[in-house]
Formats: sequence, structure tokens, C-alpha cells
Amino acid sequence: MNVRSLTIVILTILLLRSPAIPLEKNGHGRDFWKWATLTTRHFDLHYPSGMENIAVKAAEIAESSYIRVSNHLRHEMNRIIPVVIYPPGHDPPGCSPSGSQTENCNPEQIRQKDTITVSFNGSYADLQKSITRRMTHVFIYSIARETPWHNAAIRSNRIPFWLKEGIARYLSSGFDVTAEMKLRDIIQGSRFFGTRDLWDRNDGRDDELPAEGQALCYFLVKRFGKETLGELIRDFLDIGFFDDAFRAATGKSAEDLDREWAAFLLDRYKYATPLPETGKSMLKINAPPGIMIPAVSPDGKMIAALFGRQGQEDLLVFDISIGRTTTIQRAKTLLRGSGCHSIKPVAARDNRISWSPDGRIILLAGLVKDRPGLLFIDAATGRIIVSMPLPFSIIKDPALSPDGRFIAFSGIAGSAENIYVFDRRKNTITRVTDDDFSDRFPVITADGVSIIFSTNWNIKDNPAQTGYHIHQIDIKTGRRTELAAGGENNIQPELSSDGKKLLFISDRNGLDSLYIYTFATKNISRFPVQTAAVLNPRWLQGSSSFIFTCRKNQSTIIAMGTADGAVIFDPASREPDLSPASYQESYVDPREYAFHPYQPHVQPGWLQLGSAGTINNSYLCYLQAGLTDYMGRHRLIVGATYVRVPRKNDINASLAYYLRIQRTTLGFGIYRQSNPLAIHSLDEMLDLSPQQSFGIHAMEHYGGYLSIQRWMVKSFNMSINTSVGRYEKEYHQTDWRHDLHMTFGKLSFLAEYNTQQRGLMIPVRGSQFQIIAEHAVDFTGKKSYTRLCIDLRHQFLFSRQFLLFLRGAGATLIGSNHGGFQHYLGGFGSLRGYNLNSISGKNMFLFNTELRFTPVDWNTFGMPWSGGLRNIGIVLFFDAGSAWNGLYRLVDKKTGRLDDLKMDFGAGIRIAASPLLILKLDFAWPFDNKSIRQTNMLFSIGFDY
Repeated sequence: MNVRSLTIVILTILLLRSPAIPLEKNGHGRDFWKWATLTTRHFDLHYPSGMENIAVKAAEIAESSYIRVSNHLRHEMNRIIPVVIYPPGHDPPGCSPSGSQTENCNPEQIRQKDTITVSFNGSYADLQKSITRRMTHVFIYSIARETPWHNAAIRSNRIPFWLKEGIARYLSSGFDVTAEMKLRDIIQGSRFFGTRDLWDRNDGRDDELPAEGQALCYFLVKRFGKETLGELIRDFLDIGFFDDAFRAATGKSAEDLDREWAAFLLDRYKYATPLPETGKSMLKINAPPGIMIPAVSPDGKMIAALFGRQGQEDLLVFDISIGRTTTIQRAKTLLRGSGCHSIKPVAARDNRISWSPDGRIILLAGLVKDRPGLLFIDAATGRIIVSMPLPFSIIKDPALSPDGRFIAFSGIAGSAENIYVFDRRKNTITRVTDDDFSDRFPVITADGVSIIFSTNWNIKDNPAQTGYHIHQIDIKTGRRTELAAGGENNIQPELSSDGKKLLFISDRNGLDSLYIYTFATKNISRFPVQTAAVLNPRWLQGSSSFIFTCRKNQSTIIAMGTADGAVIFDPASREPDLSPASYQESYVDPREYAFHPYQPHVQPGWLQLGSAGTINNSYLCYLQAGLTDYMGRHRLIVGATYVRVPRKNDINASLAYYLRIQRTTLGFGIYRQSNPLAIHSLDEMLDLSPQQSFGIHAMEHYGGYLSIQRWMVKSFNMSINTSVGRYEKEYHQTDWRHDLHMTFGKLSFLAEYNTQQRGLMIPVRGSQFQIIAEHAVDFTGKKSYTRLCIDLRHQFLFSRQFLLFLRGAGATLIGSNHGGFQHYLGGFGSLRGYNLNSISGKNMFLFNTELRFTPVDWNTFGMPWSGGLRNIGIVLFFDAGSAWNGLYRLVDKKTGRLDDLKMDFGAGIRIAASPLLILKLDFAWPFDNKSIRQTNMLFSIGFDY
């Protein structure tokens, strides 16, 4: 590598220490309203106008959460924290409309942001947990800034993600029943890791590891006091070494701490018993893992359930044969949850499935063109009989009455989550409850007079109080009666067909278990202790049997039980050794709150830097930076690229502004460029890095553009770009070609279907399919052309350590371009065995295949944080492509070698040195059917694809 290229690489590495660290790009698809702001002592709370009641309660919750986090971490914020509250059913800032996970939706990305962004789902208790959890990450990031070294993001990566997220979960929820059940499931499945193994694994997307971190925080607070968490954070930031940090915070070595923690857990769970696989009271139904909220048909011969896979949920129907050995005979998909459909089921956590009395129709909550509603589906064919949008922000837990006339559901309208009843005969909706509390899981009694539901209603009039009790309310009079008093959470009531018994889930013995309430005697019976999380109980019509779901060995299974196995509940059997989060009242006087219109606050949005080059040939460096407001509505983007090719140095620059309104983004910009690294469209502006792709702008090019992008459905968008630019190119005398001077106007159309899920470095799942059509008119001559292009990419992820990437693309130029415009291939991102842009032609095609693997599980190919082998990835690749004019010649008849077709193969290594420093070294060998040519070595910094 020569001196110039080495200098560029060094400068790039130095720039990576810039304080503009957050890799947040404010993704597409956010719905926007007229925003307002509520300012308190510690927060600027931004909310859509009309949500004032929610804003006030959220401000009180945030101030209360601030006290808990500040006391435990011993830290005060020296600036106002922005909080964004948005309605349910809408995409949060930083997530694409497809709802798929992107690099901006990942919790590890959220912890790098200084903004708390949460959705109000109807429960103020859930809102408090969400705000506290995200606030903890903001505090940790702020603590990382308490140093002369300004690079807080890189410094904060010394703390493993499982520990940061574990602290956040502990401060938001304490060690409650949910955490207890998850840890029991982990221990029962022999999947427990000690602190050292947790450090070595550090899988950011494995939910069980942060759960163990939450349990570790519980142990540390009980053993050493609440100040230990703040000390541990600072010791990790200052020291960065596992053993030394734990010793400084606790006075114990990691080995001693592991022994004490193991003894603590052994004493806690020594009496844990597994869920029986067989027996008189419990039977397992052999259904595929991932089944959720099952419901049995009236004749007992079918089960309808949601099935979660690859980020979507499908509605399935199973034929079953219930006996001593219960098996699934056949499965049929009635409704797919793919983002490309205008009708899809609501997520299982907010849904419920009901069968009509005759067993012909299935009811569940769904989205109808992104609007909440009710779906009536033919159980035999899957045909949607009725799709009924309703005027609510979100609809949860719909349940048919026994006669099929009424539908009870939990709906959010305004600032509250209440129970409503829809009369199918009269086509009317009646509100049954009217308060600020969270009301869930309604069921209608057989006489249709009352509704039984779960609520966190309390005499303290605190809607943020956790814990649900079961109430029965008269629909006409509103008179309430509490059923099955006791316990912290009593949820998912299920009424027997004769109306005499109520099946429900409760933690009254310290664990989520199955209980039966008998109306005549008011007695409560329970089933034997289960260590798995038990949910979704449903009676089999006309019998004393029921089904339910439980988590076992990291998957959800369906089990069946009978009321004969229940025993009278003994309150003395409760296991009270839990520590739910305790929140104090805020000391801030609400009279200090100030309402005012939202004013955009500009902040750094992201910084992308990269470099690539080949030995003794061409190389480039690029930079892209963005400024954005908290809402992501206004964005100012600056880009610059330096390219060194034989006989020429190119410097490119661009400046653009984008305004997002609901699902439409408007943009305009100016640019100057002279190589195929085109950055003058909305699609390329939002990409992780300037794609070399196969651009056609290989000449002096400057001008301006306007763009409009519209998301049609969740995974499909279209954009139209128009631009006017000046093209100039002066050839050397030895080229024997006339210089070009043209003024072009261009109109381009892009249609994209995208279901990709991205890690922090690369896409890891899903597909991207693009069709591009572009027409250019020469205002100063007759060199108009039309360009057609297609690009298809797909990623396969295997065992979290292997990623197979496939890409196929093709393009052609139509019109009298006279060679002034070409497609270019060669270098990184295309044909890696050839020099940068060394292959050109009017037509082109490209095929890339790449296998990536790592020595250990690498955080789903996201950003590694701890060091060691997980920082290293190995790449094997094969490239094939052509760029040609005129007739295509596959093989040179004289030499027998490949002619227009170019192929190469190679291997490479990826090393993640920091969140922004991804080092890539590739060795590629061009070959034809005769020989393998000289090795081409490519060194680059940045992101791929």
C-alpha cells in the first residue's frame, strides 16, 4: 500500500474517534402529528397534540422513575432528557414500516441514544417500566461521559450488554414474577451461565442472558446494597477488565462471586419441580414450537392458534385427536402475517382467538390497512368473511359471547384502556369501563349481563400501580365485584361453558400458575407448581378439561389438564421472596410543568465513515453525517467521498434536506460527483454506506434533485426522483474521443420490497428486491437514454454463526448514449478480483455469493462488544459478472479463455475493533477457464452491503 493510501486509512481511523457517535438514522415509516412539548424539571416530553392527559401522567411517571434510577446509580443528569411518547399501533422512530428489526430498533442501539422513546399501550404501569428501562441506558451513557475522554459510546462498550440490559430490567421491574419464571425456566433447562460464561458469550439478542443479568443485579443488591450497581458501572468504565471491575465493586473475585451467586440460586430453587410430561392432570400436545394463544373449537376437534416465525405471526388451524396421547394430525395456515398483506393478525401478546358457537368462524383482532379492527375468518377455507376496522388506537383481547352475538374487547381511545362491547346485531359499541386504569382480558358471562376482566384498578387511584385483579362488572349498572382477591397478578380469566368455574393465571404462590375459582363456594383451587411460564388457559367446551401454553426449553408448547387435578389453595404456600420495583412519588411540583409548542432541536443523527482500497491501485474514503430533530421529521445530510483511480483524483460532495410527513418523505439536495459512487437520491442517502453498485455517472457531474418517497404498505415503498445536472468529461488526446459537455434532466422511478432484518453491521435475514427505471434527456444535444435495473438480495442465517448472502443484479442502457454513460464493475462490493471500476459497458449483470462464519456466536452478526474471537469473522466469496457493449462474447474463440464473463473467488477476514471501526481484508483471485490470475488484495473500513 503506497503512502497516499496509507495516509487516507490513518485519517479515517482518527476520524472514527469523533464524538458524533450515535449510529441512528431515524428510519422510515413514522406517522407524524402536530407535536407539543411538556417541560418538567428533568424532561422535555414531546407528544402528539390531543394526548395532554397522557403527557401529564407520563411526566409524573418519568420524574418518579428518575428518582429510582438516580438513587441506585448515584448519578444526576446535567441536562434535560428528551422523552417522546407516541400512540400505540404506530412505528417508533428508527424502525422501518415493515416492523422488522433494523439496526435502529435493536436495544443496543437504543442505549446509545440520549432520547427516551416509548409507546403508550394503554397501561401506565407498562409505561413506567418502559420509561425506566430506557432511562437507565441514558444514565449509563451519561456516566460514560464523566471522563476527559470524549468518546462515551466506545467507552460504554466496556460494559457487556447483558449487564447493562440486566440493570435496566432490574431498575424497571425489580425481580418480579416474570423474572422469577424466566430464571426458573433457564435453570430447569440447564442453560444457566455464571458471570464468567456470561462475559464470554455476551449475545445481545439472546433474551435469556439479560434475564440472568437481572437476577445478578437482584443478588448484588441483596448481598451488597443498592449502591453496588452504580459502583459496578463506573468500575467497568474505568477499568474495563472483568475480574478487576467485580473486585473493585464488591470486594470479591469473580470466582468467589460466582460461588456465592450459585449457592444463592441453589438455595432458592432446590425445590423446583419440572412440568409433568404425562400424568392424570397434565398432557402435552405435540404441536410445533412457537404456538401462541390457542383456542379449541366447540366440537373439540380443532385448535386455532397464532404461530410466530421470522418476525411475523400466522393464524393456523390444527386437527387434533385428544386422548391419553394427544397429537396434531394436520395443520393449515388460514392467514399469514406477512407485511405485504393489507390484512394481518395483531401480535399474540394483545390478541385472543374465539370460535363461533357452530365452529365455522374464527374471530381475532387484526390490522385492516394498518387500522385496528376485528377479523371474521372462515375456519375451513381461511376466507376473510368480515374485516371490520374500529375507531380505536389499538384493539386487544377480543372475545365472543357464548351465543356469538356480542364481542367484548379492550380498546384504547384517547388516554385510557377500557372494556367495550360490540353488539353484532345492532352494530353498536358500548363502553363498559371508564377510567385511567388498564383493563384487559374481558369475557362475557353466559347470560350476557356482566363481564369478567383483569384490571390494575386500586383504591389509591394510581394507574401506574402494577398488579392485576379480576373484577366482574355489570354492563348496565357498572357495579363492580372483585373475584379471587389476593396475589399481585391475576390475569386471563376463562369462564367455563356452564358458568360455574373461572380458570385464570395468578402469582399468588409467588409463581404464575393455574387456578380455578368456583362461583358457588368462592373457593380457589390451584394446580401443582410449574417452573415454566404458564399462560393462555382455555376450557374444552362441555368438559372439565382445558389447554394452556407454557415455556419449556426456549420454546412454547401446548399442554392439557383437567380440573380433577386441582387442590384447594393454601395461602401459606406462597413464596414471598420477590422484590418488585418500588417507585417513590416525585418531588417535583406539577405546577412547575410548562406546556408549549414543539420546537425542533437539532442533534447529531449519525456518522458513517469508511475506506477501501487495493494494493498499488485505486482506493476511496467516504463520509456521511446527518443532523436531525428528536422526531426525525427534519434531516440535514452531508456526504463526501474521495476516490483515487489511475490518472485521476475525484472529490465528491452532497448536501440534502429531507422532510417526513406521515408515510411520505420529501427531499431536495445539491451534489457534485465524478464516479459511480452516486449519492444523490433518497434511497442512497438512507443506506448504511455509499454503495458502489453499478452507477453510470463516471464523469464530472453536478446539479440538484428533488425526491418523493412513499411507503405503500409495511414492506413496500416507491420513490420518484427528478434531477437536473451538468455532465462534463474531457478525454486525453490519446483516447481519440471528443470531450462531452451535456445538461441532463432525469426522472427515475424506484419500487422496493424489503423484509430485511439488520444487525448493526449487515443484514442478517430477509430479502430486498428493487426495480429501477430511469430516463434522461439531454437539453443540449441528442444523447438521451433510458436505464432499466433490477437488484435482488437475500440472506440466510444458520445457527447464529453462519450467514449466506446471495445477490443477483442486471441493468441495461437504452438509447443513443454513445458511450458517454456506462455501467461500472470492479472492486469492493462487486467483482472483488478486479480493480475499482475497471470493467464498463452498456449492459451488465452481477452475481455475488458470500458465506460468513465466526468461531463463536457473534450476536447475530451485529456489533460485538466484549472482545476475543467474537470480534472476528471469516468470509468466503464467489463473484461473477459482466459489463459489455454490442454482442456478448462468453469465450474468446482464439484463446479459449472467458471473455466478457468475469469471475473471481476469495476469502477475507472481518475484525470489529470498535463500534465504528470494522476492518476488512479480502484476498481475491480472478480466474477464467484456463488459469488463475494475480491475487488482488482489498483493504477497507466500514460496513458491507
